[in-house]
Amino acid sequence: MPMAYLNRRHLLTALGAGLITAHRAFGQSLPEDISRRLTQAQQDGKVSGLHALLVGQGGRLLFEYYGRGGG
Repeated sequence: MPMAYLNRRHLLTALGAGLITAHRAFGQSLPEDISRRLTQAQQDGKVSGLHALLVGQGGRLLFEYYGRGGG
């Protein structure tokens, strides 16, 4: 049975695996690709309530996203 919504762990796993492959295959800027994929997942309603996302590689911070604070 397909899931309509991804939980945060599934989203991060999918983003990470896809980004590693895309970055190596196409040489795209990793932070731009992460931002594009995250934006698309949010627009598609596949992720909500994400407070923060930090992506690092080799001890370097490559991407950071901070959602809206609780209201």
